[in-house]
Amino acid sequence: MALPTEMNAWVAKMGHREPFRSRVPVPDVASDGLLVQVEAMGVCHSDCSLLQLDAPIYHMKREYILGHEGAGKVVKIGPDVNPDIFSLGDRVAIHLIPGCNKSDCLECSRGLHVLCKADGSGNYGLGRDGMFAEYVACQARAAVKVPDAVEMPAAAVAPDAVLTAYQAVKYTGAVQPDHTIVIFGLGGVGLNGVQTALHLGVKRILVVDRRQHSLDEA
Repeated sequence: MALPTEMNAWVAKMGHREPFRSRVPVPDVASDGLLVQVEAMGVCHSDCSLLQLDAPIYHMKREYILGHEGAGKVVKIGPDVNPDIFSLGDRVAIHLIPGCNKSDCLECSRGLHVLCKADGSGNYGLGRDGMFAEYVACQARAAVKVPDAVEMPAAAVAPDAVLTAYQAVKYTGAVQPDHTIVIFGLGGVGLNGVQTALHLGVKRILVVDRRQHSLDEA
C-alpha cells in the first residue's frame, strides 16, 4: 500500500501557548531508521510545559510536532536496518531519547542516553518532531517491539511514564524490599512508581497527594 505524502499533526511554535493542527509532509525515513504509523499516543504534563517556552533551548527547533509518548506499526524500514530485528507490520513503542549512541559521546558512553543533546539523540516531541501525528520517523534503536498481549495505549506511555518511575525507584533510589519509601504526587509517573515498588517487593509504601481519587487508585 502506498504511503500518503501528507499527514495531520499537532505542532508547537515557540512563543505560542496553544498548539495548532497542521497538514505537514510525511517524514522521510533515515537509512538507519523506521517510519511508524502512530496508533496510540500519550499526553504528558511536559507537553504543557513545552508550550510555555518563548525560545529554543539545547537542540530544540522553533516549530516542531509535539508528542513524546507513542506506539504504532512499522510501515517503512531504512536500508541499513538489520532485517533480523524489524519487519514491516511490527508493533513498536518509541523511546523518546535513544541518544546518539556514539562511543565518544560523554553521556551515551556512560549509559546516560537520556542526557544526550547531540543532533542524532532523538528527543522526539521534545523540540524535535514527535508523535502527535499520523506518522513518525525514528531511529531503529529507539523502537522496542510490543508483544501482542500488550495494548497499544499502554505501550505508548511505557517508555516515558513507566520507565521514568522505574529508573527512579530501582536505580536512582536503589530501593530494596525492606525499605520504607514515600512517593509524593500520584500522577502518571507517581502511580507507576507505586507499581514499580510493588514489583520490587517493597512492603511499606507511603503515598502523598491532595486528590482523594488518586489516593484511592494507589
